[in-house]
Amino acid sequence: MNKGESSDVKTPRATRSTPLISVVICNPDTGDALRRSLDALRAQSLGADRFEVLVVDESSEEKARAGLETVSSALDLRCVQRTGEVHVGGRNPGLSLARAPIVLFVEGDEILDQGCLEEHYLAHERHSEPHLAVLGYTGLREEAEHSPLMRYLADTRWRNVCCAEPLGPDAVDDPGFCARLPSFKRRYLLEHGAFNPLFPLGADVRELGFRLGRTGLRVIHSTEATSVLTRSRGLDEVCNHCSLLGKADWFLTQMHPEQEARSWARIDGVDSEWEAIAPLFRNIMKSARALDRFAHERCRAGLALDDLTTRLLYRAYAAALRASRVLGVVEAMSKPGFDPFHSIPLRVEG
Repeated sequence: MNKGESSDVKTPRATRSTPLISVVICNPDTGDALRRSLDALRAQSLGADRFEVLVVDESSEEKARAGLETVSSALDLRCVQRTGEVHVGGRNPGLSLARAPIVLFVEGDEILDQGCLEEHYLAHERHSEPHLAVLGYTGLREEAEHSPLMRYLADTRWRNVCCAEPLGPDAVDDPGFCARLPSFKRRYLLEHGAFNPLFPLGADVRELGFRLGRTGLRVIHSTEATSVLTRSRGLDEVCNHCSLLGKADWFLTQMHPEQEARSWARIDGVDSEWEAIAPLFRNIMKSARALDRFAHERCRAGLALDDLTTRLLYRAYAAALRASRVLGVVEAMSKPGFDPFHSIPLRVEG
């Protein structure tokens, strides 16, 4: 289906009690970003009567709905209150209340392209086995499109493959800002424990990938199920998140002590790796920040980066993200028995 065209796909008509797909918006951004996400959902080719939207927030349901009345009138929308600490049960409230057989998790600043929901639905129709999930592609637009760091994250994360593969750890230390969660068969997630509520949003996917990978979960990539991010992230924010993921990887190995988990989380040898990184850590971060500032200044001036500068910049980003993840692992290892997420967000100094 070409973008911008209306859908003529013959999908079964949903009823209010049985939508075709449930969209769970987690960790919603305040104000304009969430409203733009909901506007994009209103424009979906699938039709607003064929899906539902659940917004999971810490605000009360009345307060959240009052703030969304102007954009939610055409949507089957519910606001789900999340209680407790930041990392407790982030996605599960939406999953448990979803009424559709397919559930897509969306971040609050993610804007779905017009055909995104329809493509997710059709992909699940083609791959109806319960253990198959569908992962779309998240691109960049507006502020994020002009960020060298966001372009690096997008370039190194997306792999254009059309075969089933595990929801496993990335080959690079990417915090996942440019690749979001797949859509799942709801029953499969519920039958296999859903998301572990001890892990915060962003880190919960890694434990889920390991645990459900052993039950047969596989991911189908769809290049047509597209969305975009518009908000840029700073280098410190990304590095802090990489440290969080390092803590999550260590915590995962404590919950699943078998060697398979250590290999999956790439924990083995990290202590000796930190011995090599530690004396250079400040310089690694300083170099990455300096190159990042230089690249952003050129982009703001409308000047392109040459190939050599881009390679040096990407090498600096990779080193900073890797060092930050290793720092997170080592910090978690040094405090056995503590909740590795109690002190988040971690400030990565350098």
